[in-house]
Amino acid sequence: PLHFLLAYFDPTPSFRAVDSLTFAYLMLGSVGIILYFRDRGWHAAGALVAALAFAFGGSASARLQHTGQIISLSYFPLTLWMLSRALERSSWRAGAIAGLFGGLVAVGRDQVALIFLYVLIGFVIAHWAGGGDWRERTRASVKPLAAGCLTGTLVAAVPLIMTALLAARSNRSEITWMATARGSLHPADLLTFV
Repeated sequence: PLHFLLAYFDPTPSFRAVDSLTFAYLMLGSVGIILYFRDRGWHAAGALVAALAFAFGGSASARLQHTGQIISLSYFPLTLWMLSRALERSSWRAGAIAGLFGGLVAVGRDQVALIFLYVLIGFVIAHWAGGGDWRERTRASVKPLAAGCLTGTLVAAVPLIMTALLAARSNRSEITWMATARGSLHPADLLTFV
């Protein structure tokens, strides 16, 4: 969405404008981390340190040239923040907003987006399993999760269908999933986490 805004206001953006946009995405993700901390009642200094680490360390430090992956990375904290609100408050509105952000994560169509979608699924399962009566927690989450799934599907459907149609006509689709997984998700890559 920020790229569309930039193109609307500046049809011939400079490299500096595009780089600034990448940092704006990182700032969005950092704000999501701060809001997540605030909802939990955690210390503001911890939120600031976590936001700085998010924006300038970890995956962002090695991926600045991969704008699509930065965008997937940046929407994740916002998705997690709204998903936790949706589950805790049984709010279909928060679920729909989480779906909007989750759809924007999925539109990234890269391994970063895939890993984050797995993390979000794990977060929901952990919510169901944690705490008191798991049946009640699961029942209370149906409306928020349904709203999120519907919104996320509406956001991601067209770009994902267009990608599948392009892949059908591209020689790039000959690269198998296993070859990609070996190159992208190799255990040695976890050293960047450290």
